[in-house]
Amino acid sequence: MAFSIKFLDEPLVYPFVDPKTPAAPGLLVMGDSRERFCSSLHQWSKEQYENQWRQAISSLLGGGAKVALIVEYLSRDIASKLEWWPMYKQGEIVYLQNQLFFYDQVPKPFSLDTPFESLRDGAVVNEEGHRISEWRVSLSEIEQFARTFRGQRT
Repeated sequence: MAFSIKFLDEPLVYPFVDPKTPAAPGLLVMGDSRERFCSSLHQWSKEQYENQWRQAISSLLGGGAKVALIVEYLSRDIASKLEWWPMYKQGEIVYLQNQLFFYDQVPKPFSLDTPFESLRDGAVVNEEGHRISEWRVSLSEIEQFARTFRGQRT
């Protein structure tokens, strides 16, 4: 399968300043690329991340043009940012980019009820004119993954 997102069957890690806060290692597969991530479990459980991924993928497949997979969530009360993978649909191709989303750089407050409203439009270059790294997968590969992922619960 050329697209998937999941937590790995590995022990929790403790990479943060607070040695009591665990994180879950995960993997995002986009074509031939494999990107590891580490999700803080301070505020969200693995199930909450997976539910957000299901919601994002469902929204994309339901006609949404831009959604995001949150891989590290900490609220604005305790952090300055979250990490997510915006997904921009253009026809039958979906482009993914890795972003740190800084809460103080948006015109209105970020809301978990409407997280995709905070997404910027897709761009291929940043403010400095440098090309933004992006990965592409076909919409059919995401549909194939969604068929198996929807039924999984941890």
